[in-house]
Amino acid sequence: MIHAEISVHAERTYQVGVAEHLPELLRAATWTQPGRRALLVCNDDSAPFAADVENAALDAGMEVSTTRLPRGEAAKTLSAASDLWRECARAQLDRGSIVVAVGGGTVTDAAGFAAATWMRGIDWVAVPTTTAGMVDAAIGGKTGINTDAGKNLLGSFHSPVAVLCATQTLASLPRADYVAGLVEALKCGFISDTGILELVTASADSLLDPSSSALADLVTRAVRVKAAVVSADFTEQGGGGALSREVLNYGHTFGHALEAASGYLLRHGDAVAVGMVFAAELAEATGEARPGLAMQHRAALAALGAPTAHEHDDLQPLLHLMSRDKKARGGVLRFVLLRAPGHPVTADGVKLAAVEQAFTRTRESSP
Repeated sequence: MIHAEISVHAERTYQVGVAEHLPELLRAATWTQPGRRALLVCNDDSAPFAADVENAALDAGMEVSTTRLPRGEAAKTLSAASDLWRECARAQLDRGSIVVAVGGGTVTDAAGFAAATWMRGIDWVAVPTTTAGMVDAAIGGKTGINTDAGKNLLGSFHSPVAVLCATQTLASLPRADYVAGLVEALKCGFISDTGILELVTASADSLLDPSSSALADLVTRAVRVKAAVVSADFTEQGGGGALSREVLNYGHTFGHALEAASGYLLRHGDAVAVGMVFAAELAEATGEARPGLAMQHRAALAALGAPTAHEHDDLQPLLHLMSRDKKARGGVLRFVLLRAPGHPVTADGVKLAAVEQAFTRTRESSP
């Protein structure tokens, strides 16, 4: 049974399906067409689920080619993108063809970027198999790869034609990866749907079980938040008012800097977790939020087993990395902060003293 279907309205309207089992979503697929050519992109971790997708496409009479990307951020290099373009040529993909990405956020980012750039844009489908992929990376049409200058700096807005979220796929994840993905769902609670915060408080133990109904509810709530924001402000121009797409970057300015400083060895969700604590501390330091916001963040993250502190002694390298953040304007840092849960704001020109205070307090914090 399909748990939910959520519409996203961008340059096209598409559905995000949430169900426990992947075959339920594949049976309802509308992108499978006899004779249509497809390039199926996965990695070693998602290959078993890619086999289910391939069988469904073949049963529908499609012509399917399959290729694998390396694990992790190695999938999001220019070299890996070049390999994908060669696979598109080998599979003879034309403008009526489709790319199907099965895997975590690095797979959907890279495969979606290949689809966005092949013949100036062909259809693609996202089948996220990680928590972060389901609630964040695969939804919204942001595709891209990394460069030496920073993360996701080469990319395109190119929406999928469908997103299939089968929570059964999450049971195969290592616990640390699973929890890191829950952080992105929790972020949606802080920026918009405070019911997510209540769900985490009441059902943290259940959420740590990928087979629980609470997880399907969490994924659905997070998807609805992202769908609403993306529908209001698809290309991140700020036109969505309170639903400006920038708010989805809550915790990401400092989080991306932590990721880059680690050589992308730090899990994205773990970096965002610490980044949210930093943002909460910064909101308190600037007077944007009342005291207690950072403690609320630590408590919610700790309930999920996510990190809340960093180990860096020197702020300067992180400041340099934050200056490359896509929200920065003219080298001036721009942060997404909270006045209170559900009430995000953007802040320009934050004083260095406040940033230093948040940096220190986040380093010293503990669950």
